[in-house]
Amino acid sequence: MSLAALILGIVGLVGDWFLGWLGIIPPVLAVIFGILGRKSGKNRGMATAGMVMGIIALALWVIVIVLIGIVFAAGSSAVNSAMGSLSF
Repeated sequence: MSLAALILGIVGLVGDWFLGWLGIIPPVLAVIFGILGRKSGKNRGMATAGMVMGIIALALWVIVIVLIGIVFAAGSSAVNSAMGSLSF
């Protein structure tokens, strides 16, 4: 479990941006396997590292999704105000 958490944490940080929307899966699995690996008692360091990388990757996902929402909202507002000022 610990090794899986570490590998998925690395994939979550590095490969997220190449996997598209499927890139959310490795960080979630890294956190789950990290928790399970810490409970097993073996290789707690690898489990903790994988879990931390998974949490960081998930936080980056949340930040990106919020920024995309802000950009879309700002773009929609700009288009609405531009369309309102046009006269046909």
